[in-house]
Amino acid sequence: MDAMKHVGLNVAADPLFTMAYTGVNGGLVVVSADDPGCHSSQNEQDNRHYAPFAKVAMMEPSDSQECRDFVKEAFALSERFDTPVLLRLTTRICHSKGLVELGERQEAGVREYRKDVRKYVVVPAHARERHGLIDVVYNKSNIVIAILDNRVTAMTGHQENPGTGVTLMGEETMPVDIERIVKAVGIKDEHVRIVDPYNLAETEKAVKEAYEATEPFVIITRRECALRKDAQKKRENVYCFVDREKCRKCKACMKMGCPAIAFKAGEVVIDASACNGCTLCRQLCKFDAIAKVGE
Repeated sequence: MDAMKHVGLNVAADPLFTMAYTGVNGGLVVVSADDPGCHSSQNEQDNRHYAPFAKVAMMEPSDSQECRDFVKEAFALSERFDTPVLLRLTTRICHSKGLVELGERQEAGVREYRKDVRKYVVVPAHARERHGLIDVVYNKSNIVIAILDNRVTAMTGHQENPGTGVTLMGEETMPVDIERIVKAVGIKDEHVRIVDPYNLAETEKAVKEAYEATEPFVIITRRECALRKDAQKKRENVYCFVDREKCRKCKACMKMGCPAIAFKAGEVVIDASACNGCTLCRQLCKFDAIAKVGE
């Protein structure tokens, strides 16, 4: 089973179309969640059109019970007809909860792989994959690449990924080392910087060095997403506040667009309930008018 949001299927369209005619042998269900209204996405699209385009079966559950039932049926159809099955969801269905009735578990077993050259004769034999960073090194491009490592898949639901060190089942595993990958494809050691984006001086120094470089340069910013529950728990009683006696109302702290900072009734104020104590505003203030509470 593969699960992704609607734009993720755009990226996965190539293998989906290929497997539609090569077959899958074992069951393959592709779960794709559309996002009507753009609640957490950059666009709207109707992925139901992928089914007739790729000539694969599609199922569309409308509640929690059907989600459970349709997944089982989708796997049965996939294995019976040797084809991927698209399970199309929407944001509303994905965020819903409900009581479901469980049935008897049926063990499917592992299907034996049988080589069939005729099924794969149309697959390009010399196809190869290339990574954008490899192309940058190969072509000697003079650019700066910033990799924002927030230790989670932030935009699509805070699920784990190969860089978090935890599997989707919650088991600890070996995390992907981004720095080693960057250097392995050819970026020189002296052109790699790892910074904490909460440290403005450190970040600005790295950006300046990258700007002055004449070869590919990579900046890796490493800081866990502030919206993760564990991050929020650690910063539960941490926040910043404005010392009104020292504040000159220059509004320098507001230039970074922090949603916790506002200018009300002629005063700069920080909403303690929205502040996570990152101290970026404090670092911007030249008059020492912002203080931090908690550690």
